[in-house]
Amino acid sequence: MRSVALRLLLCGSITYAAWWIAGPVGIVWCAPLFGAALARPIVDGIENAYGWLRGCVYRDVQGHHYAYKGISLSVAEDVDGHPWLRLSDVRKILPNLSRDELLQQQLGPSVQPVLPDRTLRIRADALVSHLGKTTQLETAKFALWVERNVVFPSRPWRRRGELASIPDE
Repeated sequence: MRSVALRLLLCGSITYAAWWIAGPVGIVWCAPLFGAALARPIVDGIENAYGWLRGCVYRDVQGHHYAYKGISLSVAEDVDGHPWLRLSDVRKILPNLSRDELLQQQLGPSVQPVLPDRTLRIRADALVSHLGKTTQLETAKFALWVERNVVFPSRPWRRRGELASIPDE
């Protein structure tokens, strides 16, 4: 803001001097000076307004909505900060995923209804370890995507910046 005010003051004083010396013709010759001095701040202001508007639009779904190849995934976090993926969304991507009952037997408490909507969800790190046993290419790609985009950024020690207490894995 200070830079814009300084530019306006400088252009205004140069324009006043040109008007005092050459009259109205001096003002016409100084018009490109205003364009050159204010073009960058105007472009930066439009860019900042776009970023602010985008932040306002995505504020409600930030961290809770992911998309894999155009398919929407709902992600909820528990009180410990662990991400939980809705099983119905995972099934849209992996139709051959085991039945709910079988997953609950195999993974135990890593498959359960989680707030806010109490739908059946699977913990993201448990899904990655479960899918790590696969030999299918598409399933392995999805497991890698979940690990990189959902599990890793949401690890509690990464959010708090506790680099001294990183767990050994």
